[in-house]
Amino acid sequence: MRLGIPRKDIIVSGVGKRDDEIEAENGLRLIESLANLNRQAVLVCAGPAHRPLIERAVIEACIPRRRLIGSAPYAFESSLRAIVAVELRCAVSQVALTVLGTPPEQTVVPWSQATVRGFAIPQVLNPTRLARLRDKVGRVWPPGPYALASAATRVCEAVIDGADRRGLCCFITLDGEWGVRRKVVAFQVELDAHGVSRVLEPVLSVQEKVRLETALQKV
Repeated sequence: MRLGIPRKDIIVSGVGKRDDEIEAENGLRLIESLANLNRQAVLVCAGPAHRPLIERAVIEACIPRRRLIGSAPYAFESSLRAIVAVELRCAVSQVALTVLGTPPEQTVVPWSQATVRGFAIPQVLNPTRLARLRDKVGRVWPPGPYALASAATRVCEAVIDGADRRGLCCFITLDGEWGVRRKVVAFQVELDAHGVSRVLEPVLSVQEKVRLETALQKV
């Protein structure tokens, strides 16, 4: 699907397709072709298994990292917010959290910064209930097709209209952040008409920082 808007073109790949239908080599050739069709377009890979494809495209096809992002982590984040909302019996819109790392094995959720109705979740939930939420994190991945399509749409809106530019969780190729280069992980990013303008520095507790550093070493 391509949304044609002058100087803000977006090409979305993978919505509604099973991951095993997009072979690695075919996927890479497709990304290269799309990138060459419009050298200003932002490429959004919507599938949950597109992280290695993004990494290969940036390294092998030399596509600028800001132009090639994955929206699946945003769908994952939305699913986690829904689980928290059910646990606390509140609206999903009242829950704020994000995910980092490489789901599902190396997912880092900064619970210390997560909030509900403006209150820190660790202050609202006792350790037992919080541990129960942590145990559910890995079961939410991969997100379903509707969640993936919705996440891709939100990312496109952010690029086109500037809506929710800050704090969108996407797969992005790191380029020196946290001492890591040319590896694709989930991070919060700032978007503009050209794609990713900045990778946002997460606020983490000491334990969360160690977990993220460990996760990045295993990418």
